[in-house]
Amino acid sequence: MNQKNMGVLGALLLLFMGIFLIIRPGTALRTVVIFLSVILLINGVIMGLAFFNERESRLSMNLAGACVAILFGGVGLLRPNTIVSIFPVICGVGFVLGGLGGLAGAYQERQKDAGTGLLRVLVAALLIVIGVVMFVNPFSSALTMTRVTGWFLAISGGLGVLLAMTKSW
Repeated sequence: MNQKNMGVLGALLLLFMGIFLIIRPGTALRTVVIFLSVILLINGVIMGLAFFNERESRLSMNLAGACVAILFGGVGLLRPNTIVSIFPVICGVGFVLGGLGGLAGAYQERQKDAGTGLLRVLVAALLIVIGVVMFVNPFSSALTMTRVTGWFLAISGGLGVLLAMTKSW
């Protein structure tokens, strides 16, 4: 699969995730938290087993990472509502990081004279502003925030599809 197809696939996933968050915010949040918690638990167990089985490449950081992954995975499974309640803050941080990554990508495109840098800068700036607002002053309802997040993911995914389709790789 080439880079253009991966870009379109990633943008479509964002678009569909955004639509799901708009339509079923409560179900979507709990589902995402539980799904990610299971992934963290599995990853933590695998990292722990690898630590004990690979004697020559043992690093204490690997064992610490395994313990943290298992801990967060367990908390997510046992207390998903706690994780759901801090979802706006987590999304805010994610949007800021995504926006910063978008700015870095736009800078690289500008260096290559790719011509699509302005759209990326606008989307990245929008993501950073939204992320800061979500982090500093989250909305009163996690469901409202989830819907807002869904809209931004859907818009970002739609723009990503357009950007990927217009780019020549």
